[in-house]
Amino acid sequence: MSSSRSSSFQLSIAYGLITIIAASYMTPWVAIGTFIEYYMAKYGCNYFVWLNTAFYLPGLPISFMQLSNDSHWDRKYGIKNTFLCRMTLALMVCTAVMFSFPFCERNQILILTTLLGVFAWSGHGTLTPMASLFPKKAVGFLQFGFQVPNAFALGLCLSLGLYNVNTSEVMEVYTDEKVIRFYFHAGAFAILGLMCTVALRGMNITKDLQDKYNKNLMDLSTVGGGSFGEDNRTTDTTDDENNDDGRLLLSAEEGRRTSPPHTPDRETTGGVRWGREENGNGDYISQHSAPLLPGSPSKSSKFRHSDSSVVQGWVLESIRLHRYVLFFTIFASIFSGSFFSKVKTADPDNATGLGQLLYFTRLFADLAGRVFTFLPRPKMVKSINGLFVIMLLRMGLLVIFFLYILDLTPKNDTFIIILVGVCAFQSGFNAVLVYEYVGIKVVAEAGAIGSSSDCNCAKSTATKALNMSFQYACFAACLCNILGVYLL
Repeated sequence: MSSSRSSSFQLSIAYGLITIIAASYMTPWVAIGTFIEYYMAKYGCNYFVWLNTAFYLPGLPISFMQLSNDSHWDRKYGIKNTFLCRMTLALMVCTAVMFSFPFCERNQILILTTLLGVFAWSGHGTLTPMASLFPKKAVGFLQFGFQVPNAFALGLCLSLGLYNVNTSEVMEVYTDEKVIRFYFHAGAFAILGLMCTVALRGMNITKDLQDKYNKNLMDLSTVGGGSFGEDNRTTDTTDDENNDDGRLLLSAEEGRRTSPPHTPDRETTGGVRWGREENGNGDYISQHSAPLLPGSPSKSSKFRHSDSSVVQGWVLESIRLHRYVLFFTIFASIFSGSFFSKVKTADPDNATGLGQLLYFTRLFADLAGRVFTFLPRPKMVKSINGLFVIMLLRMGLLVIFFLYILDLTPKNDTFIIILVGVCAFQSGFNAVLVYEYVGIKVVAEAGAIGSSSDCNCAKSTATKALNMSFQYACFAACLCNILGVYLL
């Protein structure tokens, strides 16, 4: 009993550390977005579009690099050690960027934002596999951590009086002292995340859980070449800390903004039982962790090493609609959010921070959409077809948003705020359910095979496909941002 309580207490601490770390590498970007009015007044409306492009553009190449290389180094040096090294570097850079931001000018800020994008996405791809070593609820805390910067930035704005500012008075209100204090607080949050990184690396519970996690890998002697850049070399799996093949690269923003596959702990589908009751002696990792790498079925699996492409092929075909829904949902969110700086107020004589208001509306409406997925759902949205209809509606609202920017619709501040809120709510709602429905679908189809290894392989392939669809959406939105700067 005491051992069970000790394990639960340690897990609670680990969940808290994961939450703070996730918040620490996303806070700098949220802090930059909060200053939309300041950068509009200083450098013009197009500048905020360039800031968004600079942050999101590195996400795709960074994801490709991590998918190609990280698992090899994790196995070679142990995921705990590589986690400490990568996350320390990422948070140190984020801290340095925040401390430097108030003293830089236009082009230097863009360079720093690009650097921030590189290491924020790198930090995200580093924390998620570490979180996957814990029970699956750890990834829920990871997602919650992405929302913490919203409240942090709003609290800072309220405490410093950086809200509801008339456009003509922005430069008077956003004094150098306030700007420095704001960004230094964001940098301090990154330092807090650095300390939590060291603490998480040193927790004994991580080693205990990793030992249990390795039971899932006992039959793995090779890693098959996958379609998303997995290492295809033979790997020795005798060392405890060199055996981690679990990868769960989630993407963010809004970040930071997607959720992991979710299936009920006690779900039984197609003859395969997924999970047993959690307790102090349970095999947490085999029951609750992220799936194994695609292309790595066990020796007892129906799909052998040479047939790993078969698993990937049918999974990618099976979730094609899910990928479309996620792509266009995230694309619409990133693309529209970049142009909040171009939304004109209906009352120019009383212009009081409409861009900043739209930014926070987007953040908290997205959060509300995610929370809403825990409530009973209408029948329409209980399938991917229903989410596809919502996605089509979302694209229609995107058109209305840009018609508003182009002065082709009547101006009304309340209308545009509600429109942005509805769009963000849909984005958060769709993003969570797409991952959930993909998890259910591949478990149902792969479960019919009768091997949990095939289910793990299928779920991992599906998750990585969705994560890359997220990054493709961000990249496409960045390209459209560039076109929008010259066309709008």
